[in-house]
Amino acid sequence: MTELHPLETQGPRLTVAKPERRIDRQGEMTDEERLRRAVTSFVRDTYADTAVWLESCVHCGQCAEACHFYVQTQNPRYIPIHKLELFRRAYRREMG
Repeated sequence: MTELHPLETQGPRLTVAKPERRIDRQGEMTDEERLRRAVTSFVRDTYADTAVWLESCVHCGQCAEACHFYVQTQNPRYIPIHKLELFRRAYRREMG
């Protein structure tokens, strides 16, 4: 086989086998174990100041004008409280 210059565009091309499909399972844990650990981490990392912010929102909408996603789209689902609602629900469910 002749040696080709690295930038040679007219020489024969090499083919590479298609890589195997990889699925990120994040280790050998089951989905239930991963979920339990995620919830435990969420509760552990929710400090008092975060809890106060989640509990003190009165849905006044003042934060909407500070959110560039909402300002650009005027889509109500981008108002910050709507983006945080899943966190609020999880917090209330776990903290009772």
